[in-house]
Amino acid sequence: MLSERKVVDLPFIKKTISFRNDHHKTFFLQVMSLFACCVFIALIAELCFFLGCRGALFPLLLFWFYFLLGLTHLIVSFLAMKETDFGKNVKPYFSIDCIWFNIVMFILYLVLSVRFLFFCF
Repeated sequence: MLSERKVVDLPFIKKTISFRNDHHKTFFLQVMSLFACCVFIALIAELCFFLGCRGALFPLLLFWFYFLLGLTHLIVSFLAMKETDFGKNVKPYFSIDCIWFNIVMFILYLVLSVRFLFFCF
């Protein structure tokens, strides 16, 4: 049985987004803020790389940082799969939405990390 979604109005977004509870809203906003910062850092690092700053250590550190962030999302996905019996049950902190959202975030962080792995070699 799926729980009801609450409609949460975010003041900086014109559309309304529905979340199962406030914990999901907080997690979503924190993850998106962190991801936006990571993309910004990635763009600056790529700009520096193309302008001639050729240090192998910085891209390698970014690779591991983004890989570990992605791994964290993968672990949360597996926890959600275990807790919800692969999405059949809804728990206060875990749901089927948690599974797919964290898998998507894992893939995005994996793409970011692989890009920096290619800069090292």
